[in-house]
Amino acid sequence: MGASRIIGYEFHISFFADLDKHCVLRGNETLERPLTSKEFEVLVFFLQHPHEVIARDKVEPLQDAYYARLPVDDYISKICKKLEIEREECFRTVRKVGYELTIRVLPRFEAERQEAGHLFRASDIHFNQHTKASLDVALDQSKEVLTRHPEGFAESRISQAYILIDLAHDVLSARLPSECIPLARAEAEKALATDERAAAFGVLGLIALIYDYDWSEAERLLNTAVELDPREASSLLTLAHLHISQGRREEGLKAIERAVQANPLDQIIYASWGWIYLLAGDAERAEHLGEQARLHFPLLPPAQVLLGQAYEANEKFDKAIESYKRALELEVFPGVFAALGHIHGRLGHRTKARFYLREISRLHEDKKTAYVSGYCQALVHAGLGEQEECLAALDRAYLQRCDWLIHLGVEPRWSSVRHLSRFLELMRKVGVPDQSTKSAAQT
Repeated sequence: MGASRIIGYEFHISFFADLDKHCVLRGNETLERPLTSKEFEVLVFFLQHPHEVIARDKVEPLQDAYYARLPVDDYISKICKKLEIEREECFRTVRKVGYELTIRVLPRFEAERQEAGHLFRASDIHFNQHTKASLDVALDQSKEVLTRHPEGFAESRISQAYILIDLAHDVLSARLPSECIPLARAEAEKALATDERAAAFGVLGLIALIYDYDWSEAERLLNTAVELDPREASSLLTLAHLHISQGRREEGLKAIERAVQANPLDQIIYASWGWIYLLAGDAERAEHLGEQARLHFPLLPPAQVLLGQAYEANEKFDKAIESYKRALELEVFPGVFAALGHIHGRLGHRTKARFYLREISRLHEDKKTAYVSGYCQALVHAGLGEQEECLAALDRAYLQRCDWLIHLGVEPRWSSVRHLSRFLELMRKVGVPDQSTKSAAQT
């Protein structure tokens, strides 16, 4: 590391003494009972001299007249008690002499922090590509950031949370929501414990909406995020989805416009711009914005799929199929098979629709997905006019905690089944607010 400055010491499996913040972290979290300033200095002194026998009267932080009257034995006992470890686990008592710190100590350097920052930026680039492969890489890199920078980047924890949510997303089905979402929640809560960032509230708001189906808590958390940072783009995007799905059209459109203004280089936010307009009932505007997104980000699979949905809503079926197939050329994933199966079912191409329905299952059989998406299967059945099969698949999607169920009241592709009592009951279970439900019932 050359002359790089030491920023702290990693010790005893999960502890980190942060020299800049003058505190000890365990597993990247602050101690329940923090060390006093002098206790921290005593600990650091021993960390700087591991495996050396230090005489009781040679502990430098206790050299002045006041502290010299307080024996080092007391400090070591207090330090170990607050760390919740037995003294014998860390210190060897040398009778009539002093103490030896016997545990592994690893100094951490400023250069490692800088490298962690570079790695975090690389992770962010991969995350923004939104393919399964890029998300897997981004997740590994985010974890490595915290390994190299033990006291942790709050940003990296937030990034990990969003990556986990995306991997569990119904459209990819790459990992089980029941496994990923609790991990994502934990990362966001850890980020919030160390740094009250708006983005952490945004993650928790997203989880409350798409996994807990707790709309009021989601709105509270998302509003907190935007109050802390009015340009927190990801939280604004989630607010747009929430408001549109509630039937609060103007508020939803205002939120997506603010999100795009805040971060126009975020590919998913830009691609979602037209999607929000589509869910708001403006298919013409959705098509225009979708074409813009494809022009700006031609290699982003979701941009192709969302544009295809706009074309389909405008009954430009050939263009929709072409856009879906472009997405399939970029990446094979259940969401695009569902889109193709749905539109071919609508057009009466039953053999093709059933082919894509089988492909959704085949991906799972080939271990390319973690589960068979009930939502994706339901879309194909809806296109085929198979109402019972569609509703049964949607029930499975509910058990899978599918994120897109929040759109049941506004997603155009459900128009053929939206009047059914079982569909409306599912909307109530998901928590789609009454305003949206009443609107849906009239469709």
